[in-house]
Amino acid sequence: MLQAGMKKFVKAKMQRFLNEPAIRAIFCAPFIPSTPHTISLDGLQHITSDRAPDVMLSTGQQEALDLINSAAQCCTVVQGPPGTGKTFLAATAISLRNIEAMGHTAAGRDVTLFVTETNAAALNIAVALEKKEELAKDKRFKLVLTTTVEDFAHGDEKRAIKRLREKGLIWVPSDTTKAQNRNLLKGTRILVCTVQDSFLRILLILKFGGLVVKNLRDLLVGSQMRVKEMFVDEGGKVPSCVLVPILYFFNQVQKLVILGDPAQLPPYGPSSPVPLKSSFSYYEPHPSFLELQRRVPGPIAEILSAISYNDLLQSTPEKAAMPVSECVFWIDVAGTQEKDGSSVKNEAEAAAVLKALASSITFQNSFNTPGAIPSVFVITLYRGQKVQIKTILDTSPYKMVSVGTVDSIQGQERDVVVFSLVRTATVGFADQRRINVALSRGKKELWMIGDRAFWLREHKGAEAITRIAKIATVIRP
Repeated sequence: MLQAGMKKFVKAKMQRFLNEPAIRAIFCAPFIPSTPHTISLDGLQHITSDRAPDVMLSTGQQEALDLINSAAQCCTVVQGPPGTGKTFLAATAISLRNIEAMGHTAAGRDVTLFVTETNAAALNIAVALEKKEELAKDKRFKLVLTTTVEDFAHGDEKRAIKRLREKGLIWVPSDTTKAQNRNLLKGTRILVCTVQDSFLRILLILKFGGLVVKNLRDLLVGSQMRVKEMFVDEGGKVPSCVLVPILYFFNQVQKLVILGDPAQLPPYGPSSPVPLKSSFSYYEPHPSFLELQRRVPGPIAEILSAISYNDLLQSTPEKAAMPVSECVFWIDVAGTQEKDGSSVKNEAEAAAVLKALASSITFQNSFNTPGAIPSVFVITLYRGQKVQIKTILDTSPYKMVSVGTVDSIQGQERDVVVFSLVRTATVGFADQRRINVALSRGKKELWMIGDRAFWLREHKGAEAITRIAKIATVIRP
């Protein structure tokens, strides 16, 4: 009865989108686990546009761009493993589509909305759009931020925010009154919104007002601006049940693009009290799979490809040629996990972080260069260990180093990543998706800290760590 009512509701409100497999499957078909179809690596291709000359795309990116630009394809889902250029693809697609629309009379009211969950992801897409000169010089896009975001930004992020502010490409709703908003956003055709906590929240905020983007909603309604195209970032974290409300709240949307990776963090985190299926789970087959990664050293990418991507993920020649002896290291610590409130910590591993930073050639080169900000992230699976590591770093020469949990870093990258595993008795939170995220953040060096003998055992869901332990250069603390 409920299902029939929902089907009738969807059909009445969004007939066009109901014809899409992704939407139809949510209410009309049983769950079928999906597997990305094979896409051969035929080298790199150029975008065939005189407005975007000499921009290199992989085969998967070109296929995805063709689907996004297809008039017959109103819903496009793109799976992009770490480092495969989802942000670059989105910026390219948004840029080309908006440049083409500049001469259309209806384009004056139409808005492309890019929705993402984190400040880091929003900054990434904003910086990518900034490089599209046609958009930046006419201030055709705005990055929506809160007034406090700069308090939490660091290094490259602060520099990016400052640069975007100077160019007039950032809008902070609480800085202005409703009357000022229209003039401030006059000519804006692309809005990049950051929303924390859950994806459902952006829908409620944009439709009914409140919190971060209250004035954005007021502006869109008051100025009769229409959201005609929507790009959803981190789609692997978006519950399938949220797709239909998106289309209902923004019922003028004619193009929906979902980018993400179901092999990374799922909706609301792996420990969500209610099991949720991501939007990818109901889309069979995936219309596009980005197969070429440009971030992770080849030896690490091979492991991730075998475990999480059915051996479909490939590396650029430059990344594939990186010697394992220069990019994967393991500090073997025979520490002990300890209870820390509701979390856990390992004091011996926390102390070994200093050893990793002192031994990293990439980090030390940057650390010893006047004015340089080291590109490094120390990560762990547990809040207790995060606090322990931060306490140690704050009294060391490396207090500028960022420390975070794996659940907070999806979408980010650094030259050097130091990963404290903590556990010595059970694997704890070390499941395949979290491990995939953790191992795929570093561009040059990965430093593992843990009890190597423990992790050399075959732990279910943690096979990638075992393989890393076998190939890493071992260093004693």
